Amino acid sequence: FLRMFDHERFGLNTQDMLRSGAHLREILREITAELYPDKNEYQQVWDIIYQQNLTNMTWMTEHFESILKEAWEKSEQLLHNILPESVCEELKQHRKVAPLSVDSGSVLFTDFAGFTQVTEKMSPEQLIEELDTCFSRFDQIVQKFELEKIKTLGDGYMCAGGVPHGSMTHPYDISLCAIQMREAVRQLAMERQMASGDYWRIRIGAHVGPLVAGVIGEHKFSYDIWGDTVNIASRMDSSGLDD
Repeated sequence: FLRMFDHERFGLNTQDMLRSGAHLREILREITAELYPDKNEYQQVWDIIYQQNLTNMTWMTEHFESILKEAWEKSEQLLHNILPESVCEELKQHRKVAPLSVDSGSVLFTDFAGFTQVTEKMSPEQLIEELDTCFSRFDQIVQKFELEKIKTLGDGYMCAGGVPHGSMTHPYDISLCAIQMREAVRQLAMERQMASGDYWRIRIGAHVGPLVAGVIGEHKFSYDIWGDTVNIASRMDSSGLDD
């Protein structure tokens, strides 16, 4: 029965389960004492019940340990989705992350021309689905070239190379990333235009130079980068030609 019992369905946590188990054992002990007034017979019966209880307690311990392990793995995965792996380890060990000054890093920004006009015709569900599809493809490209996704803001996407670890090839990697992002949007545009007509066009800006990287916030961590390199890349994006 305990193996089939879904404690979360009834809003019970680990402490509730253990407390309820102890209460049930006490009730069972009292019932057993009533049914078997002879002390020797009562002890024999209670020993059997007690051994069964130990078996159940062992299962409960293993069950809740597996729940804790699963929760820990999910929290670790979530943290690694937000922050670079080395930054996660530093944050866990020291509860803070020292700012990193990078002599040479690459920054890439993208946004979409015609975004407002196209999205006016979409439902909220369609808009989120389209952005998720597009940014998911960007994520795959960023991972392919071992770059670091920094953040998304509206229809904007930002990634960087050479952070938090240095790289000799980051200018080439960020350039190849930009080319493949452009091709990904072209492919999506071809697919969507055949189905529904208009689609947005991508603008891309990139720059190489010194920058500062670090983690800000206490409750919702954010890994970000700052400096003239970031500002120039952003301006190149906003003033660039759409494709």
